[in-house]
Amino acid sequence: MILLALLLSQATAPPPDLARGEKIFSQSCAIGYCHGAKGAANRGPRLRGRQFERQYLVRVIRDGIANTAMPAFKSTLNEADLNAVIAYVESLAGGGGDTGGVKVSSLPAVKPAAPAVEAHPGRSLFFDATKGTRCGSCHVLDNQGVAVGPALARAAAASADILNAIQKGRANRVRMAAIRGEAPFPAIVVEQSSDTVRLYDLNSMTPVLRTLRARDVTIRPASDWLHGSLVKGYTAAELTMIASYLSSQ
Repeated sequence: MILLALLLSQATAPPPDLARGEKIFSQSCAIGYCHGAKGAANRGPRLRGRQFERQYLVRVIRDGIANTAMPAFKSTLNEADLNAVIAYVESLAGGGGDTGGVKVSSLPAVKPAAPAVEAHPGRSLFFDATKGTRCGSCHVLDNQGVAVGPALARAAAASADILNAIQKGRANRVRMAAIRGEAPFPAIVVEQSSDTVRLYDLNSMTPVLRTLRARDVTIRPASDWLHGSLVKGYTAAELTMIASYLSSQ
């Protein structure tokens, strides 16, 4: 009877929504600094054509990988969406590429592209992947980084002024997004229509691009948001070094 009940419960369980998983993957995992379209690889490792143990996939997608650009999606996706993404990544195992029949049980740490040799130590700190939300997660400088926030053009500014902006600046583009069933969070709105809102969720270690129904989202000014909330992984000395580097540009 126990075996019969188990079989019946499995038979009635809804199948994972692969189409939903693919959509979420394309919006949050395939963007330029992550795993690429259909997991073909970009700055993150290739997923297409590789096999992963399900337990490992569940842990990494839910909890992320510490000190890398791989965020924990358990705080931004509900249970059904998490399962859909997990199922979609599993489905990529048959998407081409040589695995040699070997099961891959570990995923390489996500690392940024290696920067060119540079004398100023502030440059390496700017792109340091061990610093939580590193500067390069949101800003492009010298054609490297991710264009979430504004590009940092070469401009003559005193190091002290730059440091003050890093620690206490208020970005005009940052808003507070309130979604039904979630606590309000800082966000950068990418696109907004009567039906949908696309925004970067700044609550994650690496900003996550989310597509939401407009009727479920309320956008309001982020009057209390400070840029310094994103650079807590840096020490005061390191921020001073970054400001010095930006000033030297």
